[in-house]
Amino acid sequence: MTEHRAFAAVLLGGAYLAYKVWKQSKEVFELKAREQMKEFAALYTRGLDRLDPDLIKAAFVEGGMMDIPNLEKPVPVAQFCIGATDFLKKSLVASMHAVSNFHVVFASDMKSAKSSIYFVANHFKVIDGAVVNAAVYGRYCDTWVNDRGVFKITYRKLIYDFQGTEWTKAIEAAKKDTSLKQLPGVARHENLGVRDKSDYDYAHLSWLPDVAV
Repeated sequence: MTEHRAFAAVLLGGAYLAYKVWKQSKEVFELKAREQMKEFAALYTRGLDRLDPDLIKAAFVEGGMMDIPNLEKPVPVAQFCIGATDFLKKSLVASMHAVSNFHVVFASDMKSAKSSIYFVANHFKVIDGAVVNAAVYGRYCDTWVNDRGVFKITYRKLIYDFQGTEWTKAIEAAKKDTSLKQLPGVARHENLGVRDKSDYDYAHLSWLPDVAV
């Protein structure tokens, strides 16, 4: 009986050790993935501010999609980055995009993830001879996929939580600029933030147990 107990203890000890190793490797994997996401989120914003389509595309898998409020429908990132950098170059004197407040939820198989990242988009524009900031505040709601060991964005949806009158004026002016490669429009309702549980993040991140992602 004592031998049986000793053998059982060895089995339990081995199982616990294996679980501990698995748990630690999972935690390391998640930390590494989160750092990758932060780097790509920063790379995307730098691509916008440097007017560099290649930096923007570097954050996405091939065929990745962008869903932004000021376009009538989601478009491939390859199309978006050409139109966005063209707009920023012709409509603004400078821009400064910054990200913060990351929240990430991994799929159980760790092959994909979803995140919500706050952003501030400072858009500096000349109006009546003075430089003003047509800033927008919102969130990047991303779907990530593990692409050969590196997490990249497969779908990005922008949510505007606040857009000031100066941004509205900038969009109205851009709508009439036929030199732009991609004409913007008024922000779509489904891409606007809501200050209750009907907000997009709740379904996107499965914050409500009865909401399927």
